[in-house]
Amino acid sequence: MRRVRAFVVPVFAAATVALASPLTAVAATGTLVLSHQNPSGCFDGAVSRVQNNTDQLAFVYDSQGCVGELLGVLTPGESRDFDFATSVFVS
Repeated sequence: MRRVRAFVVPVFAAATVALASPLTAVAATGTLVLSHQNPSGCFDGAVSRVQNNTDQLAFVYDSQGCVGELLGVLTPGESRDFDFATSVFVS
């Protein structure tokens, strides 16, 4: 009986975890806003909207590493949508 219990308990626990997990992946809807305290320098990552809540200029580029074509310069308090921005530099 001990052997049966030693086998059944882990199998039952694994089945419970598997059934409790979602069967399909679902993407989130909405927006994700990342905030940096006193940001400075280059921030990589595809962005569709930049909101400059700093007291410095924010430079938006089409390539990672804050190089390539300058897509826009945002003054303090300004926000703008971008189609192909991939990095932002805060001076």
